[in-house]
Amino acid sequence: MDIKLKDKNNKDKWYTMPDKWDDLNLDKYMQVMVYLTNKDSEDMDHEKIVNLIHFMSDIPKDTLYRISFKDLSKLSELISIFLKTKPDTELKHIIEIDNVKYGFHPRLRDISIGEFVDIEHCIKDGINENLHTLLSVLYRPITHEIKDKYRIEDYEPSEDRANLFKDKLMVRDFNGASVFFYDLGTQLLNTMRLSLEEMKMRESQESPQH
Repeated sequence: MDIKLKDKNNKDKWYTMPDKWDDLNLDKYMQVMVYLTNKDSEDMDHEKIVNLIHFMSDIPKDTLYRISFKDLSKLSELISIFLKTKPDTELKHIIEIDNVKYGFHPRLRDISIGEFVDIEHCIKDGINENLHTLLSVLYRPITHEIKDKYRIEDYEPSEDRANLFKDKLMVRDFNGASVFFYDLGTQLLNTMRLSLEEMKMRESQESPQH
């Protein structure tokens, strides 16, 4: 939704506020989620409302600090409505950005050690702060496609792809993948971690004793 506010020169300027979660791009989504999951943000005062509006929209903080309490109250009501909306949870196996198709990992149970390590780092370092990197591991350019079957590029870490996703992926594009990963991916990571620990123990037991 478009909102008209006065800028620092007291001129009318239009800004965009999202109506629902699906309207956020990945960059804004990550900022909002980091803020909402911060324990210090549990009790909303006026400053925290300003910060949340800033993260959700393209409205500069200095503009928000100049608006009236009445206008801030109206924006707060919009936030309340926004937070009650439900994002799309359908897993999109294929997404397209700038005429390039990216496929969700078709064999997650067969992830490589490199993929496993990078995914694990994303989780340990904060998944909300590193979701763009995690998605760049799970979604890679499609190299071959026949009907609903496809192959993706072999894994190489790509900061460019992660930043592209941050700018151009919308919640409706990736939320299903996030839900899927939280439900299944973390289980697979735990299973793989246990398997690696068992392998290490087996190797230590089999190694010759001096």
